[in-house]
Amino acid sequence: MARIQLGNFGKVLPEVSRTPTQSVSSGQIIANAAGNAAIQLATQAQERNSREKQLIDQQKKGEDDILYTNLYSKAGVDLQVLDDDVNMQIKQGAKLDDVQLYREEGVQNIMQKYQYDVPERYRDRFAGALDAKAYESAAKTLPQFRASQQQSERVTLNETMQNALKSDTREEYKAVMQIGIEGSSLSAAEKQELINKADNAWDVDKSSRLLEGLFRSQDVGAIQTEFQSDNLKTKFPYLQQHQITALQKSAYAKIDQINKAKETEAKAIDNDAKDAVSEMKQIVASGGIPSVEVLTGLAQTTMGTSYAAAMNPYVAVAAGVHSFLRMLPDQGGT
Repeated sequence: MARIQLGNFGKVLPEVSRTPTQSVSSGQIIANAAGNAAIQLATQAQERNSREKQLIDQQKKGEDDILYTNLYSKAGVDLQVLDDDVNMQIKQGAKLDDVQLYREEGVQNIMQKYQYDVPERYRDRFAGALDAKAYESAAKTLPQFRASQQQSERVTLNETMQNALKSDTREEYKAVMQIGIEGSSLSAAEKQELINKADNAWDVDKSSRLLEGLFRSQDVGAIQTEFQSDNLKTKFPYLQQHQITALQKSAYAKIDQINKAKETEAKAIDNDAKDAVSEMKQIVASGGIPSVEVLTGLAQTTMGTSYAAAMNPYVAVAAGVHSFLRMLPDQGGT
């Protein structure tokens, strides 16, 4: 049997190939160690510098925080002083628009006063915080100022209306009221409401004056005509229905007063005439002769009354006696 050659395959353990090692000199080892030490020292120095910088930054930030807080506090005090000044101006009657402009300029001045002293890192924050504080303050105070001024304007406009009602014409009156209302700070809706109120006030005032004038003249017919509903609506178009009703009620009351006054006056005249006739009868019954003055007075008292007819016979007799006496010769002496 032939023998098979195993070659390397026949070895139980593989052969290990050997790589030749490179020799390192001692100088190289020292140089490498020195380089590593230098790198380590540089790293340590960099870390130390970084820590020192952080400490410095933290210290600077702390100082900036304190400065920012102080400046913001001072700005807040200045803002309060500004608002107190604004409040005083409002109480003294300054116009709201002027006060608002004054306050806006004041806030800007406060901002400029401190902005360059504020640390740069906090300047935007300072501006935003102060602006928010100013807005918050205005939101609390200015509406109160506006309400106070508007109430003052309402009082002034009412006084203006009362004075303007003395105008000779409706056109003059409306021109005065228009200027006053449009110059106020009231809302557009309230301005229109005041214009309507002013128109109504003119008609109420003039219709009332008309009634008083006709009442003084005791003109019942004119009162009845002028205060018919259609006539009132035509002449005084801004009167409301309940005002027309009230005016007519007043007109009827005035007519009743006039009629009662006339009745009272007529009754008094009638009583005086009756007394005059009685007095004349007594004079005649006593055989007296009334003087011309008395006779004339008594006769005039009964004129236009139901007692005139009763007085006439006595007047005729007395007049005849006086005529007879004038015919007698003068007995003054010869």
